[in-house]
Amino acid sequence: MNEIKGQKDKALPKPPLPVHRPEARSLARPTTLPPIPVYAPSMNYVPPPPGSGLQPLSSSLAEDRVKTLISEPLARSHAEAISRELSIHAVPFNSEIRRLIRSEAPSKAGQRFMKRILDFTGALTGIILLSPVYLALAVAIKLDSRGPIVFSQTRVGKNGKLFRFYKFRSMVTNAEALKKSLMTRNEADGPAFKMKNDPRVTRVGRFIRKTSLDELPQLWNVLRGEMSLVGPRPALPSEVEQWQAWQHKRLAVEQGCTCIWQVSGRSDVNFDQWMRMDIEYVRNWSLKLDISIICRTVLVMLTGKGAY
Repeated sequence: MNEIKGQKDKALPKPPLPVHRPEARSLARPTTLPPIPVYAPSMNYVPPPPGSGLQPLSSSLAEDRVKTLISEPLARSHAEAISRELSIHAVPFNSEIRRLIRSEAPSKAGQRFMKRILDFTGALTGIILLSPVYLALAVAIKLDSRGPIVFSQTRVGKNGKLFRFYKFRSMVTNAEALKKSLMTRNEADGPAFKMKNDPRVTRVGRFIRKTSLDELPQLWNVLRGEMSLVGPRPALPSEVEQWQAWQHKRLAVEQGCTCIWQVSGRSDVNFDQWMRMDIEYVRNWSLKLDISIICRTVLVMLTGKGAY
């Protein structure tokens, strides 16, 4: 039996050992890039009106911007790259407007860094020290009229970047809808809207507008780096569309809570003078000027001069 078993074992061939043969992988980079997506009208973009100095965002402009982003290794998709780039400069200025803004950009890098430190520490200190005032105003606004305590709105910041702008609510909740019916009673020249006896303003609103206390929530914008303590006041996108080309120069710096206009008469100054004051600030900016304007702003808030 053992002999037969030994013969059977010799007759059966042993299976060969498996040999691992990895597939060859090409390490060469692709020679062509995927197709570049272009701007499509389905993005809910509303072009600016003719003669506004703004340029509609054409497909060629979007394509040029995407080309600069295709090489970014961290871009997850073409759609994200487009969205990120368009969010940086949400107002599509034409080349002439962009050139004017760049021509006024401050070059004092060291002082700009110190300005940011002043903004951050000043805003943080203000929020902490004025917290009882915040609380008192919140209660007064809530008891005075229906609606939210804080009013937010989209404004145009440095280089045309859009951001959410905050104020204590000083008007009725449907103030923006009522504004259309009041345009014929506008007392300000230019694209701004001002009324000395605006019927939309609440009782508490008249007090906080007169003393500029309605602007206190903008310290949060300053803390986040969207605004500065001192700088031209941020305008509405609809107002920017009506600016003349030279007036866009005021967008070369961070927009602020107060500026030369606020301490020189505010609503008593016409629109053209207001714009020239802002550009004067952009061209002559310094930390010393900022501190001077902040001190003068405190005096204006106490007197309420030019505010309504």
